[in-house]
Amino acid sequence: MENNYGFIYVASKNSLYYGFAIQACKSLKQAYPLANVTLFTHAGFVTDDADIFDNIVTGIPVHERAKMWAMARSPYDITVYIDVDSQVVHPDVCKLFGMLGDKDYLYTQSPVYTVADFRYAYIDKEMTIVPPLNGSFLVYRKSDLMTQLLETWFSEYVKQQNSNWNFDFAHSEWQRFDMFTIWRLLFCNKDEYPSAYDSNFEKFRALRGELLNSRWNGPVALRSVEYNGPIVMTQIDKNCYEVLCPEMFNDVQQIIKECDVEDGTFEQSEVAGFTIEIR
Repeated sequence: MENNYGFIYVASKNSLYYGFAIQACKSLKQAYPLANVTLFTHAGFVTDDADIFDNIVTGIPVHERAKMWAMARSPYDITVYIDVDSQVVHPDVCKLFGMLGDKDYLYTQSPVYTVADFRYAYIDKEMTIVPPLNGSFLVYRKSDLMTQLLETWFSEYVKQQNSNWNFDFAHSEWQRFDMFTIWRLLFCNKDEYPSAYDSNFEKFRALRGELLNSRWNGPVALRSVEYNGPIVMTQIDKNCYEVLCPEMFNDVQQIIKECDVEDGTFEQSEVAGFTIEIR
């Protein structure tokens, strides 16, 4: 197994995500003290608390999905990406790198129980397509094709956000989700959904992915559910932090008070005005 492996977090656009990243990394380091962790963020967010990271990359796009841009630029041969609104709660997180084996990536499916609205639980109106890959977590091996997939995930998501919604089989609410984008890139069947299929994405099917069967995601109340996988993380949004984890949320608030700016600005970004090729 490669020696160059680690975790990445991405905090863009809003300093609140930077505070989440600090707390998330603390939980990761508690579960796995030897973890090598890189943060992608804006220079104006960085405070003394960022010392918990082994590496910090600034000059990232000011964009709500800068995570895909950052994932394509991971410094590691094997990377574990985790959304910042999460907490690692079990030391078995260290086993993820070894689990990759000869695969190109490991992913998790979106559990239906994390979604309060059925329109988000299923991609299609017929309620047959459960989002096959959740964008909150990914283990992947660096390669030219994987980098191209991640770059395309970002560029196609930007296109998706800024184009008319032409996928009548799917709820229009999916226009704002990157999980719809990655479904098109990796899982869309051209015979069943010709309007969403793009032959230019077919090359990405050569990447070997495997579904990781692990209870990884859910509201804070589900933390106590019996452990059954190598990662046990709890996705925590602002409301959960504020209401169910008030002490943790207060810590986040204290962290971001030290940031030079509250929101990312294009002036901060080395890729200000970055262009994305859209066919």
